[in-house]
Amino acid sequence: MKVALTGAIQVGKSTILKKVIAAAGAQIGGFFTVSRQRDDGYLDVFIIPADNLDAPCSETNRIGIRLLKGNYVASPEAFETVGCDILDAAVGKQLVVMDELGMMENLAPHFQAKVLQILNGGQDAIMVVKPRHTAFLDSVRAVPGLVIKEVTMENRDQVCREVLDLFTK
Repeated sequence: MKVALTGAIQVGKSTILKKVIAAAGAQIGGFFTVSRQRDDGYLDVFIIPADNLDAPCSETNRIGIRLLKGNYVASPEAFETVGCDILDAAVGKQLVVMDELGMMENLAPHFQAKVLQILNGGQDAIMVVKPRHTAFLDSVRAVPGLVIKEVTMENRDQVCREVLDLFTK
């Protein structure tokens, strides 16, 4: 089973993902992205292993900086090193988590290839996919058999139940 959650920011996509992980009780691999407020008002964004949410955030795993009004500065080298290592370690796990796939990966072809390799393989996966169109994100959405669920404030509880049913059968 492969499921992509998409929708506007702050509607509960990552919350659904975390509920699925808890309910599935599976050995997980993959990644989460976490943000840390900077003194200048911007956000540093880091990639950390899904099975180690206490992993340190440093320059090595900083994948970008979120600026004002949706702008960002990406650090593709972090995707190509740390991100690829995290995905390599996810191979063979029962459930691969990817939170989130978005715009910052645009200049990270090896990372993109590893994401698509996992999605086209036999492992179960759940991910959050930014509702934007890039060649990479469109190729993720085009993976055969991928179930795409749009999450809104109005339907998030229903979507959560539906996705939990998919992963706990």
